[in-house]
Amino acid sequence: MSYEVRTDRVRVIIFLKQNSKRPRITSKEELGRSWIEGHTERFKTLDIVKKTGVKYDLVLIDDKLFTAPQSLGARLTALDEWDGLAIYEAESQEKIFEVLQSEEYQRVIGTYEQKFVIRSECPVLPLDLYTTS
Repeated sequence: MSYEVRTDRVRVIIFLKQNSKRPRITSKEELGRSWIEGHTERFKTLDIVKKTGVKYDLVLIDDKLFTAPQSLGARLTALDEWDGLAIYEAESQEKIFEVLQSEEYQRVIGTYEQKFVIRSECPVLPLDLYTTS
Protein backbone atom coordinates (compact mmCIF):
# COMPACT_ATOMS: atom_id res chain seq x y z
CA MET A 1 0.00 0.00 0.00
CA SER A 2 1.35 3.42 -0.86
CA TYR A 3 0.39 6.88 0.30
CA GLU A 4 0.16 9.90 -1.94
CA VAL A 5 -0.45 13.56 -1.23
CA ARG A 6 -3.70 14.62 -2.82
CA THR A 7 -3.21 17.30 -5.42
CA ASP A 8 -6.88 18.17 -5.91
CA ARG A 9 -7.62 19.64 -2.47
CA VAL A 10 -6.17 20.85 0.83
CA ARG A 11 -7.62 22.22 4.04
CA VAL A 12 -6.80 24.90 6.55
CA ILE A 13 -8.25 24.71 10.05
CA ILE A 14 -8.37 27.80 12.25
CA PHE A 15 -9.09 27.32 15.95
CA LEU A 16 -11.54 29.96 17.18
CA LYS A 17 -11.75 31.48 20.62
CA GLN A 18 -14.06 34.34 21.47
CA ASN A 19 -12.53 37.75 21.96
CA SER A 20 -11.90 37.97 25.70
CA LYS A 21 -12.21 41.76 25.59
CA ARG A 22 -15.89 41.55 24.72
CA PRO A 23 -18.87 40.01 26.54
CA ARG A 24 -18.76 36.22 26.16
CA ILE A 25 -21.58 34.46 24.32
CA THR A 26 -22.33 31.42 26.47
CA SER A 27 -25.12 29.77 24.48
CA LYS A 28 -23.77 27.58 21.63
CA GLU A 29 -26.97 28.31 19.67
CA GLU A 30 -26.44 32.05 19.97
CA LEU A 31 -22.74 31.64 19.19
CA GLY A 32 -23.52 29.58 16.09
CA ARG A 33 -26.20 31.99 14.91
CA SER A 34 -23.90 34.96 15.44
CA TRP A 35 -21.01 33.34 13.60
CA ILE A 36 -23.15 31.98 10.74
CA GLU A 37 -24.99 35.25 10.17
CA GLY A 38 -21.93 37.43 10.66
CA HIS A 39 -19.25 35.37 8.93
CA THR A 40 -20.56 32.44 6.90
CA GLU A 41 -23.26 34.35 5.02
CA ARG A 42 -20.84 37.20 4.22
CA PHE A 43 -18.11 34.75 3.18
CA LYS A 44 -20.34 33.19 0.51
CA THR A 45 -20.92 36.58 -1.12
CA LEU A 46 -17.25 37.46 -1.69
CA ASP A 47 -16.14 37.67 -5.33
CA ILE A 48 -12.74 36.25 -4.40
CA VAL A 49 -14.41 33.18 -2.88
CA LYS A 50 -16.38 32.65 -6.07
CA LYS A 51 -13.18 33.08 -8.13
CA THR A 52 -11.02 30.72 -6.05
CA GLY A 53 -13.67 28.14 -5.18
CA VAL A 54 -12.68 28.13 -1.50
CA LYS A 55 -15.22 26.31 0.67
CA TYR A 56 -15.91 27.07 4.32
CA ASP A 57 -17.36 25.02 7.18
CA LEU A 58 -17.85 25.94 10.82
CA VAL A 59 -17.63 23.50 13.73
CA LEU A 60 -18.95 24.62 17.11
CA ILE A 61 -17.21 22.86 19.98
CA ASP A 62 -19.85 21.64 22.40
CA ASP A 63 -20.52 18.63 24.63
CA LYS A 64 -21.69 16.47 21.70
CA LEU A 65 -18.24 16.74 20.13
CA PHE A 66 -16.72 15.01 23.18
CA THR A 67 -19.23 12.13 23.45
CA ALA A 68 -18.05 9.89 20.58
CA PRO A 69 -14.31 10.06 21.42
CA GLN A 70 -15.11 9.31 25.08
CA SER A 71 -16.97 6.17 24.03
CA LEU A 72 -13.70 5.03 22.40
CA GLY A 73 -11.71 5.82 25.52
CA ALA A 74 -10.19 8.93 23.93
CA ARG A 75 -10.18 12.53 25.18
CA LEU A 76 -10.38 15.85 23.38
CA THR A 77 -9.15 18.01 26.23
CA ALA A 78 -6.93 19.95 23.85
CA LEU A 79 -10.12 21.42 22.37
CA ASP A 80 -11.57 22.50 25.73
CA GLU A 81 -10.30 26.06 25.41
CA TRP A 82 -11.70 26.63 21.89
CA ASP A 83 -15.20 27.70 20.89
CA GLY A 84 -15.08 26.45 17.32
CA LEU A 85 -13.14 25.59 14.21
CA ALA A 86 -13.21 27.29 10.83
CA ILE A 87 -12.39 24.75 8.11
CA TYR A 88 -11.44 26.03 4.67
CA GLU A 89 -11.02 23.73 1.66
CA ALA A 90 -9.64 24.50 -1.80
CA GLU A 91 -7.36 23.23 -4.55
CA SER A 92 -4.33 24.79 -2.84
CA GLN A 93 -3.18 26.48 0.35
CA GLU A 94 -2.37 29.53 -1.78
CA LYS A 95 -6.02 29.96 -2.78
CA ILE A 96 -7.17 29.77 0.83
CA PHE A 97 -4.62 32.33 2.00
CA GLU A 98 -5.37 34.51 -1.03
CA VAL A 99 -8.95 34.75 0.25
CA LEU A 100 -8.06 35.26 3.92
CA GLN A 101 -5.49 37.97 3.12
CA SER A 102 -7.53 39.75 0.45
CA GLU A 103 -8.64 43.35 0.78
CA GLU A 104 -12.21 42.23 0.08
CA TYR A 105 -12.17 39.71 2.96
CA GLN A 106 -10.70 42.30 5.31
CA ARG A 107 -13.26 44.92 4.29
CA VAL A 108 -16.37 42.71 4.35
CA ILE A 109 -15.54 40.20 7.08
CA GLY A 110 -12.50 41.51 8.95
CA THR A 111 -14.40 44.19 10.86
CA TYR A 112 -16.98 41.69 12.07
CA GLU A 113 -14.30 39.09 12.79
CA GLN A 114 -12.43 41.53 15.05
CA LYS A 115 -15.53 41.90 17.21
CA PHE A 116 -15.70 38.15 17.62
CA VAL A 117 -12.14 36.77 17.76
CA ILE A 118 -8.59 38.02 18.09
CA ARG A 119 -7.03 36.59 14.94
CA SER A 120 -3.50 36.54 16.38
CA GLU A 121 -4.74 34.20 19.15
CA CYS A 122 -6.27 31.70 16.72
CA PRO A 123 -3.87 28.93 15.64
CA VAL A 124 -3.88 28.12 11.93
CA LEU A 125 -3.27 24.55 10.80
CA PRO A 126 -2.66 24.08 7.03
CA LEU A 127 -3.29 20.45 6.05
CA ASP A 128 -2.18 18.42 3.04
CA LEU A 129 -4.44 15.42 2.57
CA TYR A 130 -3.13 11.91 1.90
CA THR A 131 -4.81 9.04 0.13
CA THR A 132 -3.91 5.38 -0.15
CA SER A 133 -3.61 3.39 -3.35
